Amino acid sequence: MDIEQVFAAEVFNARRTAAEAGSTQTVTDIVSMALSDLCAFYTAGHISRERFDAIASKYVRYDTDDEPWPRDDIDWMSAVRAAVT
Repeated sequence: MDIEQVFAAEVFNARRTAAEAGSTQTVTDIVSMALSDLCAFYTAGHISRERFDAIASKYVRYDTDDEPWPRDDIDWMSAVRAAVT
């Protein structure tokens, strides 16, 4: 798996967890943790700032309170399938 696939799987997990638990706070917490993990790859020099921005914006959107949420316009099953194959 590459960094993007791992990130996509983490964000997908936030969606799944929220559906099971019914908690919106859990979603933003998990997405924030995924963004922190991605940021660690950037600060360690494993990915560029442009790659960080491209991955984050592909899978995450922000609401009016600047809370991170999984994007609604992603085919999540395809993204996760790519991560596990």
